Amino acid sequence: MKENHSYHRVLPEAIISENLMTKIGLATDKEGEYTVLDGVMLLHKKEMTTLEKIQLAAKLMDFVYDELLGEIEELCGECDACECCADECPYIEEALGDGIEISECLRKSAGIPEDAPLCADTKGDGSIIIRSAKDVPCIQSIPREIRDYWGNGICWAALDALIKAEANKNGG
Repeated sequence: MKENHSYHRVLPEAIISENLMTKIGLATDKEGEYTVLDGVMLLHKKEMTTLEKIQLAAKLMDFVYDELLGEIEELCGECDACECCADECPYIEEALGDGIEISECLRKSAGIPEDAPLCADTKGDGSIIIRSAKDVPCIQSIPREIRDYWGNGICWAALDALIKAEANKNGG
């Protein structure tokens, strides 16, 4: 959920220094705005021209694709039919396919919202556990547009292992 908040220069200098305000293009006598998203605070001009908004969007996209996603790509490597995949990557269908489908009745019984993506794991005894991807970190937890962006270009097995290892490490 997006929340917009306005700030004025009355914020303590330790939080928003004059140097930082100047660096992001805010004159010290003008209002700025910050937008709070999950885990991120974006500080920007309160009033921007259309071109400034487009330029900001381009800079944010560069940061997302080059820095954030690029770092993950470096950690996971490219999909090159690694040993876990033999000739065909079993993760491609999970990552790029339509996802797991179960009946509305089963979703309702399990308390899984209708629009929640699903992920599955095996128990090792021949049974499969299907859960909401919002509750259990897995490939389906990754927004569709990011999965489509990576396509066949990332090692999905390595990414899945990384997501699960971090979830286990953090108690998730």
